[in-house]
Amino acid sequence: SEARASVATQIKLILNRLVETNCEEVSKDILALKLESVELLESLVEQLYEKAVNETKWVRTFGKLCALLEKGALHEKVEGLAEGAETTFRVMLKQHCQKAFDEDLAKWH
Repeated sequence: SEARASVATQIKLILNRLVETNCEEVSKDILALKLESVELLESLVEQLYEKAVNETKWVRTFGKLCALLEKGALHEKVEGLAEGAETTFRVMLKQHCQKAFDEDLAKWH
């Protein structure tokens, strides 16, 4: 939908501003977004992962941002997630990383 595309674009714009000195500000901006669906949370995870992998100079900063987002209870804002749900930001990020690792490993075997 148009609203989802708009939020995905906002995520991209916010992540493009990330530098070591504004990590907390960026996390607050992301937490303020209307990430009200699993699909939008997935979009955030995918964008975070791609930027961290492709912009290795900032990998520590992306790690710090992920920790701030988890601490900010990002997953609690997502509609359709039951309390204690397995689809939290942290779980989705770990699954995304594991999937990418497995895909890369398969290329080498």
